[in-house]
Amino acid sequence: MSPYILRSFCCSLPGPAKDAWLKPPTGSLKFNIDGAVVEGFGKADIRRILRNEYNESLLTFSKYIGFTDATSAELLAFKEACVLFGESKWVESHSVIFESDCSLVFRWLTQPNLVSSIFKQIVLDCLDVCSNFRWSLNIVPRTANPIADKLAKTGTNRSFPWVWKA
Repeated sequence: MSPYILRSFCCSLPGPAKDAWLKPPTGSLKFNIDGAVVEGFGKADIRRILRNEYNESLLTFSKYIGFTDATSAELLAFKEACVLFGESKWVESHSVIFESDCSLVFRWLTQPNLVSSIFKQIVLDCLDVCSNFRWSLNIVPRTANPIADKLAKTGTNRSFPWVWKA
């Protein structure tokens, strides 16, 4: 059996609720992830925000990753979120729901046999890191992830990483 559960909120939720952040169930945390790249291939930043069912930020992380493309930025955001959660104090007591607005990353993580060879190793690394805890992945519209989206876009002008912990 696979260690992860797959859901697609943007495809399954009716009406306007799909465009808003939804709290995770009790016993789960939600990691909203996003990558931003200036003009298709350029300065890039990745952001992750870990929140509980009360919408409290437990961990916010930003990292400038140099020059890259949007797909690489989204994959790196997911990989670093996996590592951060795997090393967190919550890994034993909570499952984690990763949310991204990148349908390609969602597809590759759910069907790794479809990954192009250039991204294959990073996808396999992500799945390996996540095999140590309970997780699920949702693809959500950007409007359901506005904080991560805004922070990622503003971070492309920063050249140093920062972590904020509650």
